[in-house]
Order: sequence, then C-alpha cells, then structure tokens
Amino acid sequence: MSIHYNPTISNVGLVFAQDAASKFSYPGTGSNISGLALGTDASLVNNVSFSSNNYGYFSLDGADDYITVPNFTTSGDDVTISFWFKSVNLSGSDPHTTSAFVWGDSNNFVYYNVNEVIYAKINGSTSIIVANSGGVPQLFGLGNWHHLAVVKNGSTVTWWIDGVSYSDLGSGGSGGFTMNTIGSATAGAYYFLNGSMDDVAIFDTALSSGDISTVYNNGTPPDLSSLNPISYWKMGEDATFSTNWTVPDQIGSNDGTSANMDIYDRVGESPGSSGNTVSYNMDINDRVGDAPNSENNALSYNMVLSGRTSDVPT
Repeated sequence: MSIHYNPTISNVGLVFAQDAASKFSYPGTGSNISGLALGTDASLVNNVSFSSNNYGYFSLDGADDYITVPNFTTSGDDVTISFWFKSVNLSGSDPHTTSAFVWGDSNNFVYYNVNEVIYAKINGSTSIIVANSGGVPQLFGLGNWHHLAVVKNGSTVTWWIDGVSYSDLGSGGSGGFTMNTIGSATAGAYYFLNGSMDDVAIFDTALSSGDISTVYNNGTPPDLSSLNPISYWKMGEDATFSTNWTVPDQIGSNDGTSANMDIYDRVGESPGSSGNTVSYNMDINDRVGDAPNSENNALSYNMVLSGRTSDVPT
C-alpha cells in the first residue's frame, strides 16, 4: 500500500502504527483520508479502500479450536442467528465432514455437513438449506466470506445468505434458541469448524428484510448495536489475549473464552476488509503522535468521525 500526498509521500501527521486498541484513528472515506493538520487530504492508491473500523476475525483449525460463552436462551418465539463465515473445501475424505457454526445443546445449533446441507435447530425444531442447489449459491471451498442469518418469526423460518432470502425445508416450532459454543459442538466435544468466523450475533427478535440489508451492508459488516442483539461478538476485533482469547460481548455480559487457540489465531482480514495489521501485546499508549518531520501532533482516543466539528473559537 502507498499513501500519496499531492503526489509525493506525505510525511506530515500521525504514524500508522500497529495499534488494534484504537478503532477510529484516521477519519476518511472511500480512498480518501482527511487531512487534519493542513486541510489537505491523502489518498490511498493501488485500489486500497480506507476503513475506519479495526477488523479482525478468528481462524479455527478444525482440530480442537472453539470459543465458549456463558449458556443462555433467548426469550419468546422470535429468534435471529447471524454470523459471517469462510469455510474450507468439503470432501468425503475430510475428517471434518460435519462442522458446527454455533451450538447450544442437541436441540439448538447451526451446523453443516459434507453434502453442503446447513441445519438450524431451534428448541428442537429443524430447518435446513442446501448450498449450491436450487438457486442457493455455493458457500464452501471458494475462500470467500459469506453472511448467513437464520430468522425465526414465530414458527416460520427464513434463511438469508449474503442479503438474499431463501425458504427453508422444515419447521421453526416455538421457543427460543440456546447458545453456548462458537466453532464446535457440546463445548469442544466434536464438530470442530475448519474455517473462519466473524461478527456473531444472537437476537430475540425476527429481523426484517431491511434489518438484514443493514447487517449485510453490501459485504462489509457494520456495527450491529443499533439493532439490539442480546449478545454480539465481533470476534477478533476488541479481543484480548492472555492464556486464552477473551472475546467481548459488545452488548451484554456473555464474554467468550477461547480453547486450544493461540495468539496467532486472530487474523487481520475480515469480510469487506483486507490488508489490515493486528497488534500483539501492545496497548493504546503505544501509538505516538510524532512522525518523521512532524511533531507536536494531537492524538484522539475512542473518538469517531462525527466528533470533529468546524465550530471552533474565533
């Protein structure tokens, strides 16, 4: 990636540092980064797009990696289960012929098998959808990110894949969804996911088509807090590592804890975002405002673009 400034390389401003703690360091949009010091903008070249979000996902090895969350069950009959995934190739010789995305117990899960059948069981009632069949796109083995949402409105289940709805085979039944594990079944007993997951969210409401469009966001996950999930894990983003990864619940207190995963299982590329860096064992104070030929710069922490206004003292 090159950053050019009219048209030479800019040496005025902040250092681009490996600092995953601050998500909104460099305001901008598209291929443009706003110039805060001189009023002139920098541009990203070579088809690199600016993002104000600090993305990151977890790569699960299919052998023993998984994330547990405190067991909980949604209330009422309406449920939405939403997540992004990137899965490896499927074959009959693969030992991971069945892999779980999310799991609560034997009556509550979303998993797939080697035949590309995805099952969603909510409070004992099962619905299914078959990838690469009947108009449903191929979802496995291409190395692409996909968004999947299972929406149960009463007893009616609708599957959403990359913002497009598909009817299910089966029944939704009544009751809520129990959640306990991401990336395996029965808290690491079997069905380990060999792939990647990002932005997992559980709702006790049936999201509308407009809500799903917001969630999909043309392939780039937005912040989902405004849609009121009851639990929401951004996965690599905001996660911290000690002996295991702690994956914060952005809404409630259901923080996830990794098992059999190391510091390298967090990857700096997510749906709609690439070329990112991730930091290890660094904190927010590791970012410095003095770049070459630039000094006495101010740094913002935990601020968003709207925090900057043109109304200043005269």
